[in-house]
Amino acid sequence: GSGKTATGTICIEVPDVNDYCPDIIPERRTICIDSPSVLISVNEHSYGSPFTFCVVDQPPGTADMWDVRSTNATSAILTAKQFLSPASYQIPILVKDSYNRACESAQIVQLYACDCDDNHMCLDSGTAGIYTEDITGDTYGPVTEDQAGVSNVGLGPAGIGMMVL
Repeated sequence: GSGKTATGTICIEVPDVNDYCPDIIPERRTICIDSPSVLISVNEHSYGSPFTFCVVDQPPGTADMWDVRSTNATSAILTAKQFLSPASYQIPILVKDSYNRACESAQIVQLYACDCDDNHMCLDSGTAGIYTEDITGDTYGPVTEDQAGVSNVGLGPAGIGMMVL
């Protein structure tokens, strides 16, 4: 109510965040132990190419184990620097666009390392590929003639009762 006025300056800082964070798409979800590299790409609808890729050192030692090198504006080769054992690996990758803007957090590329055939297909029975073991055996050893004729499948009292109902 006194009628006095004042002039002031307001500073607003707008952080530069990448609104169009590109999604990393691995060429495949497996990596062969004898040739440990896989092509990774960003989705084709991303803006800001060329992109740069970087392995984030979380947990510590991850960056010492993996190397990533750009192949073109939207792809890179992810390679293991050390020998891999058959296991699942989670590699955090940070992608920066041409304006050096990055996503808020690293993206995780999940890969399963396995022994592969000549076509780079996993030989493990739990993954896609060709199973080369003899089909007459299993993980507990070969099937004997005594075991081949015996079945452990049967119909119990509950099954018979359900049939009557």
